[in-house]
This record gives sequence, C-alpha cells and structure tokens, in this order.
Amino acid sequence: GKRVPGQGRDPNRTPMQWDGGPNAGFTVEGAASWLPLADDFGRVNVEAELKDPASMLNLYRTLLEFRKSSPALREGSYEHVHAMDEDCYVYLRRAGKQKVLVALNFAEKPTILDLSAYGSGTIHVSTSMKRNGQVNLVKLKLEPLEGLVIELAG
Repeated sequence: GKRVPGQGRDPNRTPMQWDGGPNAGFTVEGAASWLPLADDFGRVNVEAELKDPASMLNLYRTLLEFRKSSPALREGSYEHVHAMDEDCYVYLRRAGKQKVLVALNFAEKPTILDLSAYGSGTIHVSTSMKRNGQVNLVKLKLEPLEGLVIELAG
C-alpha cells in the first residue's frame, strides 16, 4: 500500500479503533499512519463498545462465552430444521443431553416460526441483545434480522 498507493487492500482498511481519542488510540498522538481513520472512530471503538451492553463487541463476547461452555456447539452433531420460511435458517446441534437450536431471520421483517416439535427452551443469545430467558417454541417470533441461540429443555 505504501509503495503503490491505491493498490492492494490498504484503501479498505483502517487502524484498530481502541478509543475516541487522537488516532483512535491506535498510535501516539502526532504520529502519522498510512491508513486513514474511519469517520466514526469517535463513537465506534473498543472503549465505547465495552460500555454498551448491546454492542457488536459484547454480542461476540457473549456468543464466544456460550460456545465455550456448550458441548453441543463445540462438538455436537448438526441437523437442519425445516423452518417453513425461506428467509429463515434453523438448525439443531446435539451432544450428550444438550440440544441447542439456532434460529436466524435474514429478512427485514418479523416472522413467526412453528417449532412446536422442540417444546421450549432458554434463550442464551439474541443478536439484539434484548431477549433472554424461557421461550415457548410453538410460535417463536423472530424480529427483523434477528438470530437466537436457544438451549432446549430436557
């Protein structure tokens, strides 16, 4: 990128945005970077996202934490679940007694899925970071672009 400006991947990259300070905390104040800062570094950075429970950073941390504790997600078998909605992708992972259902809505509209064959469960992760706890799967409502990771009961 330095030798041939405009070529390679550098025009599409930015330094890691650690905070909203000078150079986004990537390097000391006054130092020049050959990569430009993103326009939103003042509000989209690690420091700000750590404080926001619904941030993308905290979503990833929650997903990784649950995956680490879940035999079904780490090493379980995979089973496709017919969702009856072309905008949704649903699958089941099993290991031992643990069963985890993942339901993803790729549409920009809400949808309701009949997953009554799976009974009920506990929402461990929602991509909106606003839902958790017990859920009945008879008429599971997925918000637009929402994904849920649900540990099934029994």
